[in-house]
Parts: sequence; C-alpha cells; structure tokens
Amino acid sequence: MDSNITSIIVGGGIAIASGAIGHFVSYYFKSKSEKKKYVFERLEDVINCIGNIEQMMQQDIAGILKLTNPDEKKEISLSFQQNKLECLIKIYHPSLTSSINKLKDKIKIYHSTKVEILNLERQPNPNQELVKKAYDKLVNVFEEFVEETRLFIAHLTEYGKRKTK
Repeated sequence: MDSNITSIIVGGGIAIASGAIGHFVSYYFKSKSEKKKYVFERLEDVINCIGNIEQMMQQDIAGILKLTNPDEKKEISLSFQQNKLECLIKIYHPSLTSSINKLKDKIKIYHSTKVEILNLERQPNPNQELVKKAYDKLVNVFEEFVEETRLFIAHLTEYGKRKTK
C-alpha cells in the first residue's frame, strides 16, 4: 500500500510540475511574441510619421519654389508630426534619439532659411542676388534634409531588425 501511495504522490507531483512548466513555457513564448508585435507596431508609427514629414516637406518646398500652391495648413500638421515622432522615439526607442535630433536640426535649418528668404523679399528694394542665393541655400538645405531622412531610415531599419528578431 505504501508503494501505491508513493507512486500516486510522485505521479501527482510530476503532473503538477509538468503542468506548471508547460504553462510557464507557453507564457514565455506568448509574451515574447506579444513584445515583438508591440515593438513592431511602435516602429510602424515611427515609419508613418517620417513618411508624413518627408511628404509635407516636399510639398512645402514645391510651394516655395512655386511648383505648386503652398498649403499653410500643412505647417501645423508638420509640427504635429515632428512632435509625435519625437515622442515615439523618446518613449519607445530612445536609442534612436541622436538620429532624430540630427533630422530635427535639418528641419530647423530649413525653416530658418525660409524665414531668411521672407525677410529678404519683404524689404522695400530686395537685393535679387541675395534672394537668389537664399533660394539656392534653401534647395541645398532641403537636399541635406532628404539625405538625413535616408540616414534616419537606414538607422531605423537596422534598429528594427535587431528589435524584431
């Protein structure tokens, strides 16, 4: 009788232990999968923001160079997208902070160059040579922004690969 009770106790202990281990392993892999999904969703938000910012900047410079009509409402939306992108990076992906700061600096230089052009054009007798140089500078600054965007996307791609493995 003692051997029957012992084998029942051992069998019950094994069943409880295997159930607990099975539950733990299942939870571990499910948790890991959910974490990857969450990281990917936040990366997707970052990708959408950077795409929106790039599109809005292209529309902005096209309006300034009189290739299209400028849309003033986009400026507010551009600012919103920049703030949203910065928040997403700082909260969920802080290792990308230096990359986003470089991109923000390019946008800041772009906007200060726009202000410079406006100030030159508002003068009573604007110096057309200075205005032309300012427009040329704006185009160069925009090209630097585009290049910095490409670098940011490259960093984001590498970061995303590491995070979703």
